[in-house]
Amino acid sequence: TGGAMVLTPMLVWRGVPLLTAILLGQVVQLPIAATATLGHALGGGVDWAAGAALGLMLVPGVFAGRRLAQAMPLAMTTRLVGVVLLAASGGLAFKAL
Repeated sequence: TGGAMVLTPMLVWRGVPLLTAILLGQVVQLPIAATATLGHALGGGVDWAAGAALGLMLVPGVFAGRRLAQAMPLAMTTRLVGVVLLAASGGLAFKAL
């Protein structure tokens, strides 16, 4: 979902610490993804093997990303998050045209 792309900058703008905003942006996606998966599963449109494989590949990235974000200076993390959000939103805008 694109929810974290919208929520994370809004939370930071409202004074929420960056790492907390990133965490909340990810947590918000959980019920959205679960509901979407359930809807597609009821329609028979879920490739469970592919989903499990992708999920297993994401786990190490989550732990590595958490460690990296905590180890990096906050200013560098802020810049990196800004660049990623701009690139992702630019890609979505380009795709929409």
